[in-house]
Amino acid sequence: TEEECKKRGIYNTMIIPNAIDSEKFATREKRSFGDKKILLSVGRQIPRKGFSWFAKNVMPLLPENIIYIVVGRGPEKITEHPRVEYLGEVSDEKLSALYYSADIMILPNISIHGDKEGFCITAIEASSTGLPVIASNIDGLSDAVLDGKTGFLVESENPQAFVRKIQEVLPYSRSSEFRKNIQKETLLHFSWDFIQEEYKKLFSTLCRLST
Repeated sequence: TEEECKKRGIYNTMIIPNAIDSEKFATREKRSFGDKKILLSVGRQIPRKGFSWFAKNVMPLLPENIIYIVVGRGPEKITEHPRVEYLGEVSDEKLSALYYSADIMILPNISIHGDKEGFCITAIEASSTGLPVIASNIDGLSDAVLDGKTGFLVESENPQAFVRKIQEVLPYSRSSEFRKNIQKETLLHFSWDFIQEEYKKLFSTLCRLST
């Protein structure tokens, strides 16, 4: 967003990201998928989200025990694949259960001219529960996913890059220590306690400049 502002001649900016309500997804009820590994995507069904691209280009390269669940509504029809499950819109309670039950959150955005991704709130929702996120390194995703801390950024529209990172993360994706670290880093950088302090600093600076 800052880069887009600069393109339009707005240079005096300060970045304050969105925050996550840590209590919103506090329900830790889990959904059982047996011995299946679950990849989860959440968002509107539109081309730039890349869900259909992922189903078509990445799922065929992954082992048979991996299922891809897509949550959200929208005009785009997800590419048909025997291991892709489309749930549509779900309640916060059901989404919370999916965050705690899945192995990895996948945000496979692709570049669409004139349709950029802003700050991705679902990325910090997922990582606030400890769910690791693998996302395309484009647009606002690079702000919402702290590479190596709350998740991992990979090259957009590169199937092999997604496959490699998924295979790297899956063996320890359910480790309690791994997930606690992801949750800790997310709340450290995106909790309202932290964000409100950033706003206070900004307002204090503005007040000093105006006097």
